[in-house]
Order: sequence, then structure tokens, then C-alpha cells
Amino acid sequence: KGGLIGVIAGLIAVSLASPLVSPRIFEKWFGVPEFLLLAPLPIISAGLIVFLWIALRHLPDRRDQWCWVPFIATTALFALAFAGLAYTALAYTVFRGKATELRYD
Repeated sequence: KGGLIGVIAGLIAVSLASPLVSPRIFEKWFGVPEFLLLAPLPIISAGLIVFLWIALRHLPDRRDQWCWVPFIATTALFALAFAGLAYTALAYTVFRGKATELRYD
């Protein structure tokens, strides 16, 4: 359980760092309709964390029937976090050199 708490803390820290260090990102993430479009990611992640927490409380099972559940939940959680990272890398690659400073003169 200690490792799961570390993963939860890491996900929360990274998720909060971006909007807190950049007002522009804060406006993008928490403005409407962007908030509604982005909401499934943290909701699914939170659901997976709760599911994983419950599964770990009930394992090991006497017959070891559900031993694969933590692996699948952790893999899905990692995939969601990695998709966010891969999307950011893709956005930076696509728009590299194309964006310029905004000026009104």
C-alpha cells in the first residue's frame, strides 16, 4: 500500500504542477468547455486508483483467483499517465517553430 500512496502522490503532484505554474494552462484546463473534455481523464484515473486500492485490500485471495487485477489496473493507470505525456510531446513537436510571440502592432 505504501507504493500505491507514492504513485497517487506523484500523479497528484504532476497534475497540479502544470496549472499552478502557468496561468494560461490553468485557464485552458479549467475553462468551459475544455474542462468537460478533459474531465474523463482524472475521473478514470481516480476510479482506477479506488479500484486498485479495494483490490489490494482483498488480496491475496485463498485461491489466488484475482491476482491479475492489480497488474491490469496499474497498467491502465500508467497508460493514461503516459498518454498525457506522449500528447504533450506530440504537441510540442507539431508546433515547434510555428508559434511566435503574440503582438498587436
